[in-house]
Amino acid sequence: MVYYFILTAIPFAIVSAFCIHWITLSDESNPEKRLEISRGVYLGFSFQVNVFAWLLFQLGHSRFAFPVIAIAFSMLGD
Repeated sequence: MVYYFILTAIPFAIVSAFCIHWITLSDESNPEKRLEISRGVYLGFSFQVNVFAWLLFQLGHSRFAFPVIAIAFSMLGD
């Protein structure tokens, strides 16, 4: 039961953190300044999603690793 709670809590935490971050950026009207402020945060969010995908891959005993690889490349693109 705890396993399912963790699996539902992690995406909720990621989405909540992103929403809070987006609200704090809403006052900044200059896109270049907004990008400077949020670059590190977006890398952190990408890292969280990558770790979550890797955990699902490991805990689910999956043989299909393409989502993990795709998210890792997405993080490299950030």
